[in-house]
Amino acid sequence: AVDVQPAKAAECCGGELGAVASLSAADFFAGKAKFDLILNCATSEVDGAQLAGCLAPGGVAVQLGIPGAGLACALPVLETAFLELKFVGSNTGGRAITAEMLQFAAKKHVAPRVETMSMRDVNEAIRRINAGEAHFRIVLVNED
Repeated sequence: AVDVQPAKAAECCGGELGAVASLSAADFFAGKAKFDLILNCATSEVDGAQLAGCLAPGGVAVQLGIPGAGLACALPVLETAFLELKFVGSNTGGRAITAEMLQFAAKKHVAPRVETMSMRDVNEAIRRINAGEAHFRIVLVNED
């Protein structure tokens, strides 16, 4: 697991989320470990050279979902070719795949990890997200 918040390492590696190791985002992008597979769920721009530097030879980087605002990722051609790196993407599917995923989640008792806040606290929720303090996702609840 890689996260910008080092305090989340214990939660990720405590067995509940299944991660076997945790790495800070700074160490990740410094190339302090090499990975065979990287699943990138980030919705912000990613430096392709940094991402390539985190892959082992023959490694695969998968972009899950499509970031908004037409974000692009420039890839280093020489490293990609010589190290046989692969960069692939997934648009996470349509309705049929979503329905299948929801059935699987129900069968396996998979539930989202969210934090709820009152709709009245929307400004605090935005502040917490921007500060990296949100616990996974914040769901605003209308209490009227």
